[in-house]
Amino acid sequence: MKIQYIALISVLLTGYCIGATLTVSNIVGSIGDAVIIPIQLKNNKTVVGIQFDVTFNSSVLSVKSLLKGTDIGNAMISSLAIEANTYRVIIINLNKNNLNNGELIKLNFKINTQANIGIYPIDIHNIQATNTKALTLTIDPKNIHSGSIKIQQ
Repeated sequence: MKIQYIALISVLLTGYCIGATLTVSNIVGSIGDAVIIPIQLKNNKTVVGIQFDVTFNSSVLSVKSLLKGTDIGNAMISSLAIEANTYRVIIINLNKNNLNNGELIKLNFKINTQANIGIYPIDIHNIQATNTKALTLTIDPKNIHSGSIKIQQ
């Protein structure tokens, strides 16, 4: 009986973030270049805070910095390299307004001089979002779009 109540409370304290989309852009760069890869939030009607991990091939790319996106507004950003190929990003709007639709952040990468020509994925994982009531929201997996970098000569 106790387990049933815990399961019911867990279901009630989570929500579904209908329509929100998180997208990593596809870009092209050359060996040795610095490149900017935007991450965008679209169709947001409920998310005030979000955390996610960005993974990439660390033998090809190295993170130089994380920049505020053009549509971030007054939201706060924090980031941390948790592994050589994984960067954790946290974005929160302390005024409890929804995060703006549009460009949230820009990842500033350097394409390593030893990189081979090819297409390399940039993925988003471990997404956690919250609304104004501090309830956990789930973004539909079909609305999470990883990107890539095409490295040319």
